[in-house]
Amino acid sequence: MAFAHFQLGYAYTALKRSDEARVEYERAIALDAKMPEAHLNLGILLLNSQQYAAAVTPLTKAVELLPAQSRPRSLLAVARTAQEIKKLRRARLKVFCISIPMI
Repeated sequence: MAFAHFQLGYAYTALKRSDEARVEYERAIALDAKMPEAHLNLGILLLNSQQYAAAVTPLTKAVELLPAQSRPRSLLAVARTAQEIKKLRRARLKVFCISIPMI
């Protein structure tokens, strides 16, 4: 049953229906937490949606389940780096807003 949800998620991803794809990948994971493909595809989907913080969890699990593969590790590094860049940009914006003198 988990594989059927994974396949639906894959089909929805191909159709660019990200919300439905996410639900199906999450259902696949709920039914089989050791399905690395579901974790990996969910992480990629979240990365592509610029949901970097959310992508870290499924990509971390994919790394755990696929220790010999480099792709999950590199995608996890991308997610973590993008998350940090986003934080730095927000911090820089706050500093910029604080430094503007009020007239």
